[in-house]
Amino acid sequence: MAALPLRKTLLSVTGFAVLCLLLVAIAPTRLSVFPQAPQTETVAWPVAQVQHEQPVLSDSWSFNHTRDARNYGLSASQCDAAFPQLYAEIDRAVAHRRQSPITVSEVETDWRGDGIVRALIHSNQLYVVENRGVSDANHRPRSLAVLHSLHRAITATDEIIPDIEFTLTDHDSADIGDVEHTTWAFARLPEQEKLWLMPDFNFWAWPGVGIRSFAELRDKIEEEEVEFVDREMKLVWRGSVDVAAHDVRAALLRQSMGKEWSDVQSLDWSNRTDVDAKLLSMDEHCGYAFVAQTEGNTYSGRLKYLLLCSSLLLTHPLRFIEHFTHLLSPTGPQQNHVQLRRDFADLPSTMNHYLAHPDRAALIADNARRTFRERYLTPAAEACYWRRLVRGWAEVSFTPRVREQAEVADRRTGGTKTVSRRRGVPFESYAIMEAVEWERPAADRRPLRGDEMSEQSIGAMDDAVRGKGIRLLERWGWERWGIGEKGGRKRTIGMGTEGKAKGDDREVYGCARVDICFSVRRNRGHAALEETIQSSLSLSLSLPPSLSLSLSLSLSLSLSLSLPDGAPEWQLTLP
Repeated sequence: MAALPLRKTLLSVTGFAVLCLLLVAIAPTRLSVFPQAPQTETVAWPVAQVQHEQPVLSDSWSFNHTRDARNYGLSASQCDAAFPQLYAEIDRAVAHRRQSPITVSEVETDWRGDGIVRALIHSNQLYVVENRGVSDANHRPRSLAVLHSLHRAITATDEIIPDIEFTLTDHDSADIGDVEHTTWAFARLPEQEKLWLMPDFNFWAWPGVGIRSFAELRDKIEEEEVEFVDREMKLVWRGSVDVAAHDVRAALLRQSMGKEWSDVQSLDWSNRTDVDAKLLSMDEHCGYAFVAQTEGNTYSGRLKYLLLCSSLLLTHPLRFIEHFTHLLSPTGPQQNHVQLRRDFADLPSTMNHYLAHPDRAALIADNARRTFRERYLTPAAEACYWRRLVRGWAEVSFTPRVREQAEVADRRTGGTKTVSRRRGVPFESYAIMEAVEWERPAADRRPLRGDEMSEQSIGAMDDAVRGKGIRLLERWGWERWGIGEKGGRKRTIGMGTEGKAKGDDREVYGCARVDICFSVRRNRGHAALEETIQSSLSLSLSLPPSLSLSLSLSLSLSLSLSLPDGAPEWQLTLP
């Protein structure tokens, strides 16, 4: 009889163990929430997309721009609820590639000489794999701003971001007719279906034109806003007519010339006096009841800022598409701007109409404010767009190879060895070093001499200097001219290792010509080794048409340096 309780105990323990095993077997388990590539050398591999459960929204939550405009970490469900019409460009791009997924070869960078970055996202971390021609004054701020914006969107969420590899291009026009590659771009033409649109660089900041932060500007405009009827009842526009869309801008100037309602003026960017007299900040544009939009060489970066104003926007039909321009509505109850003819022939009658009916103009402007400043152009919307762009790309693209085989120095043997390492560099380091590889310990950041520069860096810097009106006609064969930034807009041109010439590029424009010739003699102290090297530097200057300059200058300067025996002797002569 004593065995009966023991048998019951054993049965109970056995039953409990079986129950535990069943629970473990049916419970969802996964070692990693990220899709993992197989352990092969294959770069592209098909993978089923992991479905992540999104948080369920309560019925009481809705987007409130006062509270949520700067919330970079909205969940995917909150993003969908807050910005349901934001993702049309992503949906279009995904549908376009659904039947022909993106391949590894399409994200190579050799099709662009500059302004392109190759990157990957793995385990919610942004890595820069390659940067091509992004060190000059034009591409550097653009590429850094875009990468910062993307990095902020990734790190602001606790949700899973799929692994992807991609390229982004910081040119105004990303497509140069190449049909073998696809990339992320700021804008596209309707026929450029392979381009994927991303928020442009000035959604981060555009300090070169006085915009320290997009979010700060948005707040400033909102805080200082006055009623529509209290604004200056004129149409405002500033810009150069020397652009690809010359016909549009010239037509705007022509149709508004001499009108009482017009504050439309062209700017000559090469004339400092003209710029100082006419230039308006973006928030000053918002003090006008009517603002004009025109495209330039491609899309115009001003559009997003004008839409923050809650002024009445007047524009010609836009050719270039940005990630938000599908939200522009020219007619109907939700009309948020006025679309005119490309030649602006209907501008005078349109202005007369809205000046006579300011209530109607204010209603359209209010629609624009609610649609853009208070919703689709908020920092929160930008972050949501970035994350949806990553998810959309992942749906129709390969999964990146995260690791690579590399030859590195073997300190133990003095030779080399093959190691497996992660591809790319984490963005946190890239943001500091602006490179994907560097020596350790890293050298101090300083302007480089020409002989320390790569051919690519020299070419990019030469282009940047030409843009400021300085052309280097020749370089010494034994040492390159060094070009670097110094003291804000000061540019230093290093001559050899001893001499320096300085110029303020704010006063260099491009017409009147000044030639400065340097004659340099290098003596080694022995007649047999004497060597004479000559080079010339040409500066192209421009003066406003209203000014004339007469200058006669005669200068002779001789500088000799005596160095220890065995060291070269330098002599610089300015005739």
